[in-house]
Amino acid sequence: NYSEPLTKRLSARFDARYEYEHLKNSINTFDLTSGDPVKNNSLSNIFNRTSNTASTSAGLEYKYKKLTITPRLRYQWQHFENKLASLNEAVIQKLNTLLPELSIVYGKLNINYSKRIILPNYKYLIPVFDNTNPYIINNGNPDLLPAISHSVEVNIYGYDPKLSLNVWGWARASTISNDVIQNIIQQNDGTQVIMPINAKRGKNISGNAGINKENKFSQKFSMTSNIGFYYEYKENYFSYNSNLSRQFSNNLSLWGGFGFNWNDIFEWNNNINYSFQKVKNSNTDIFKSYSTNDYEISSEQILRWPKHIIFENNIAYVRNNSFVAASLREFVRWNAAVNITMLKNEAGVLRLGVYDLLKKMNNTSVDISQNMLRYSNSNVLGNYYMATFTYNIRPTGAKKKVGGQSLLLF
Repeated sequence: NYSEPLTKRLSARFDARYEYEHLKNSINTFDLTSGDPVKNNSLSNIFNRTSNTASTSAGLEYKYKKLTITPRLRYQWQHFENKLASLNEAVIQKLNTLLPELSIVYGKLNINYSKRIILPNYKYLIPVFDNTNPYIINNGNPDLLPAISHSVEVNIYGYDPKLSLNVWGWARASTISNDVIQNIIQQNDGTQVIMPINAKRGKNISGNAGINKENKFSQKFSMTSNIGFYYEYKENYFSYNSNLSRQFSNNLSLWGGFGFNWNDIFEWNNNINYSFQKVKNSNTDIFKSYSTNDYEISSEQILRWPKHIIFENNIAYVRNNSFVAASLREFVRWNAAVNITMLKNEAGVLRLGVYDLLKKMNNTSVDISQNMLRYSNSNVLGNYYMATFTYNIRPTGAKKKVGGQSLLLF
């Protein structure tokens, strides 16, 4: 990076960047013939990818009080070489582009605009075989066009030490042309043949914001609170049996919490999280609209009394309306522990904990995409007991606070 002042308020700025990457993947499949493994060449492959990317930009930076405006022009060179053992020739991707950029900063507010030319991912160019699933056949498409993206991003951050108030947020809006989507062809035998194709313009709008606040009522009693959200709207094309339609996706997450602390002897923290997903397709004759919602309510109590003893209790109620089975749709997670501190400055901590007291813990999730509603219920480590010893190395003068989910590593 280099900057050269031209006048009191105007500077010239330059930067350059180079990236090199080499990726190699090998897949070897063997058949058992007379008890001996024999390599199956039709189900084995080697992939090599070498990528070189270089860019340089030049711009003018104008400053006036709290305002800074920096327009730039970036030149980018990209050269990717993809080799697959099953292909006779390497797939070469190369591109030279000039891209405009703009940055505006006013106090703690940042606004950025950028244009990007995105070469198709190598997974879309060459066939990707899945040996474990004969019903999914992924074809490659070396004729895919680069995608063109325009995006605007806004960031803001503020902290008032007098009020102990922290406010932050960001928002992003983007459009993308020649986006790569999957054309899914459903065969009569249930096999899906997937071919990547370029689609028309897609849209994406997302935002994330939150507020954290601490109230001190006295030297011994304080309260913390927080609230926030994340939202994303996507509009993109979807192709099924060569029928092109548009999908509209909405994802929303809300969270909030409050906690009390009395002289670091008793803490009580409470949180609630809610999420919502919905996907709608313009081709309503074939595709239905799907939606899911789930939430979690949790409460944690920490008691540091009597001396050298810390009790912990954490209980949470989890519900997801998408699951039919009652044990997956809702459950209660309950963990508890007792800590015994010892040694100088209570640096040593013996922790005796029990996890999933009710033996109800599950790990479930639901994901909506394209024409699928994917349910996931994975194994988790259920009810168990654990004893640990931790020796904390604290900086001089650091507060010796022990206990709680995020305050002790073990």
